[in-house]
Amino acid sequence: SNLSKLWLRDRLSYINHLLSTITVANFKLPIARKSLLNRILKGKNLTIFNGLKLNPSDKAFNNFKEANNLKICYTGRLVPQKNVELIIRAVALLRSSGKPISLDIYGEGYLRKDLELLTVTLNIQNEVHFHGYLDDWKVKAASADIFVFPSDREGMPNVLFEAASIGLPLIVSQIEEIKIHFTDGYDALLLRENSINEIVRCVNKIILEPQLSVELRNNCLETIKNYSVQKMVDNYEVLYLNLKSLKC
Repeated sequence: SNLSKLWLRDRLSYINHLLSTITVANFKLPIARKSLLNRILKGKNLTIFNGLKLNPSDKAFNNFKEANNLKICYTGRLVPQKNVELIIRAVALLRSSGKPISLDIYGEGYLRKDLELLTVTLNIQNEVHFHGYLDDWKVKAASADIFVFPSDREGMPNVLFEAASIGLPLIVSQIEEIKIHFTDGYDALLLRENSINEIVRCVNKIILEPQLSVELRNNCLETIKNYSVQKMVDNYEVLYLNLKSLKC
């Protein structure tokens, strides 16, 4: 199965890590949760965050779009660790309470058919739109109101920085790989747990507090400016010079 292949691919990479003198990761190590990777990389890991060509807008977002239909957006693989099912069920729950909300999903994965069937079961197939993988997803997603990402684990979640660059307020899981970059209530809303009710709570918070959406977007535009390509290049240059001096 595809899941087995991915599992095998990830485990084979451990051989490289075991043989290496130093390993560079794009997320902070060690992570608190138990991990074989933690033990392998103990004492020889270095973190260099990805440099992203985001061109964040200097525009200040001064109001939360009031529309008849609030649009939630998700971008990423359709696999279990991303918890897309939770977003779909949250949308169904919000609609059942009278909220006119739709969901745009950008990405592919082997769970797509199951997720499409789920929307039919919940009778929201007309409100959930599967767009597949798109290189220009940001162009289409710019009209959305909220970006939701309840992932269980990540490396460096580039997609969150991309969503922030087009002015989408973020509702994201509170895993280590995310909360190292974003602060709850300042530039994102961090889910207390990855659950349907928690996603609903955060969406309602943004709906009920329009100014919060403005603050999250504007603060996040400032946050992502810290992840430049030049900063990443500088960090790698320091690493290479240090390795060169060790060889000498």
